[in-house]
Amino acid sequence: ALGDSKKSVTIDEKYGKGYKRLSKCNKILDDLDLALKYIETAQKLDPSDKTCSEEIKTLKILKQYDNDIKNLLKNDNFKQALQIIEKY
Repeated sequence: ALGDSKKSVTIDEKYGKGYKRLSKCNKILDDLDLALKYIETAQKLDPSDKTCSEEIKTLKILKQYDNDIKNLLKNDNFKQALQIIEKY
């Protein structure tokens, strides 16, 4: 799916659905920064698409959770990290 999505936006740089798919693939691969970049590109191409706005919100929340968990784990706060993970 990732390869096909990359190919679709290479063929047509204005293909918003391709960027949405790239975002989903990168979200699954836990590359939230890249997922956010792609969904923001999709939103710029189709500002009326409400699903892009919702996905941007979701990705920003996930990024915050991810950062919080990493910081807690660095400080050996495993219990608090687990509590955040359980919210997912």
